[in-house]
Amino acid sequence: MTNPDFNVATNTLKGKGGTYRFRWGNAFRHKGFSVGVNMNYNFGKITANRKVTFDSLQVSYDTEFLDEFSVGGIGFDLGLQYRFRIDKPSEEESKAASGQFITLGVFGNNKNEVTTNSSRFYHRDNLVNYTSDIRDTLVFERDIEEILTLPAEISFGLTYEQVNKLKLGVEYSIGSWSQYGNEAKEENLMDTYQFTIGAEFIPNILSYNNYFERVYYRAGFYYGTDPRHVDGLQLKKLGLTFGVGFPIVMPRQQVSFFDVSFEIGQFGLTDVLNETYGKLTLGFTLNDNTWFLKRKFN
Repeated sequence: MTNPDFNVATNTLKGKGGTYRFRWGNAFRHKGFSVGVNMNYNFGKITANRKVTFDSLQVSYDTEFLDEFSVGGIGFDLGLQYRFRIDKPSEEESKAASGQFITLGVFGNNKNEVTTNSSRFYHRDNLVNYTSDIRDTLVFERDIEEILTLPAEISFGLTYEQVNKLKLGVEYSIGSWSQYGNEAKEENLMDTYQFTIGAEFIPNILSYNNYFERVYYRAGFYYGTDPRHVDGLQLKKLGLTFGVGFPIVMPRQQVSFFDVSFEIGQFGLTDVLNETYGKLTLGFTLNDNTWFLKRKFN
């Protein structure tokens, strides 16, 4: 026997869209100092739909919450680094570049505000004996312009390099995500940090008879926190990465690369929200400056 006072609620969630970033960057170098600037344009649209259904023998109540949110705005990133040599140059000329270097760098952005446009449509449908449809509009708002505040972030890095042989690097990043604000949809986030370490090794870049000695072998590890939290416990992330860079010799001895990397990681909180994943990435680095060469015709 069914209790007529007992209703079952079913939540159906749907979403589509996303945000994107178009970035343009440029850099300048003077001796060991380098400075770079990125200008980015953030844009995109997100649609979130939640439908709640209360079922009984006589009446069904369907309540639907439709939120649309779009964003558009410009932001800037700034990077500085200094590279200096720690060994004395050899008196004999080498066929390949050589030397040991230390690079110190800092990269980040300040707190930035962009404009958002949102719409909300909440309504309830009453189905009496599954024959009569009565629609009740709860909320209807369109083209609401509001402000999205993106937090300041900064990263510090240190790299040791033995040219054409070995690279070792560490990086520490922090983000003030507690300063994040979205007038269209309030979220309570927490400050973040991430520690990253990586290495790259080339067995013998001058090898002529063994291609795999000229391949770039890479590995890394990262550990940090996510801005989101569950009951005050901040989500964490960690991962291991492995990769190889296969050199491809182009005309005029220009070297490009076909890069393959694999990442295995964990995200979330133990016994609450835990995800283990693997990610495969393929990439190409094309180096070709032949269009800068001045042609000569007889």
